[in-house]
Order: sequence, then structure tokens, then C-alpha cells
Amino acid sequence: VDLGIGFPRYSYGANLFGIGYYGYAYNSYRTPSFKLSVRYGFNDFISGGLYAGYAHNGWKTTDANGFESNDRSTYIPVGVGASFHVWSFLNKTLDLGLGVEKLDLYVTLMTGAQIKMYSEKRPTYTDAYTRVNPFVGSLVGARYFFINNIGAFAEFGYGMNSYLTGGVTFKF
Repeated sequence: VDLGIGFPRYSYGANLFGIGYYGYAYNSYRTPSFKLSVRYGFNDFISGGLYAGYAHNGWKTTDANGFESNDRSTYIPVGVGASFHVWSFLNKTLDLGLGVEKLDLYVTLMTGAQIKMYSEKRPTYTDAYTRVNPFVGSLVGARYFFINNIGAFAEFGYGMNSYLTGGVTFKF
């Protein structure tokens, strides 16, 4: 089980400090991206499982006449993934004797759906929609178990909602 947090890939010109672009400075915001994945190890080299995530961003402003405008986007990815555990393969199959049994280096391919909920409000109109788009991504990751069943992980690549995610991992 992985619980992670990352730098969001989806944003409306906002950075981590809420300072934006496109004239919406200081009124834009975004949450970090959150990740939950559950994997099952089929053998020492292959695992697979389910994932879900969450990210949100938007901006809000009020014009000189007091009319409010805003945009809000929420992203919820769900899907399945399969991982190839490179470190186990190198250590066991090729008998390289690399050691560090608490380390897990892996490559993951994932597919699923990206649910996007969007709302827009202007002085003269409002709009809202929900779209479901297919998603395919890949990433490389590393886990290190500090104690037998608890460790930390970092992943880099075209993940669910971010390019870089880190967090805590549990092995049962």
C-alpha cells in the first residue's frame, strides 16, 4: 500500500505559493496531488494493483464592480497498474549480489481513467462539466523499507496527477 503526495501536474497557472499567471496572481490556488495505490506481488519480479488519486486547482477574482469570476478543476484518476521490480530481477535472476534487500527499484505501467470536474463562473454566465478521459502512464520508482513492513517511496514519470510523488509505503 502506497500513500503519497506530489507536485500537481494540472494547474491553472498557479505555483505552490499561490502566485499565478494570466492576470490571476495571488488569487490562484492548487492542492498537492494525492495518491493511494494497493499492489499485490505475483512473484518476486511482477506486481499489479489498483490506484486512485486527487488534485484540485482554480482561481477566483472580483472585478471593480464587485462581480466574482472563478474557475475550478478537480482531477480524480482511477485505474490499474503493473510493476516490474528491477532490483529483485538483477539480484536473483542474474545473481549479481547487489545486496540491500530493503531496496526496491521498479518500473510501472498504468492505465485507467482521468475524471475531470470543471466549473466556471463569470458575471454573465456559468458553466460546468464532468469528463472522463482514458489515461496511460509510466514511471520509475524506488522504495526503501526502514523496518520490515514500513518504508518510503519516490516515483518519477507520467504518473496519475504529478511527475514527482513521494510518501510512505506499507508491506503486508
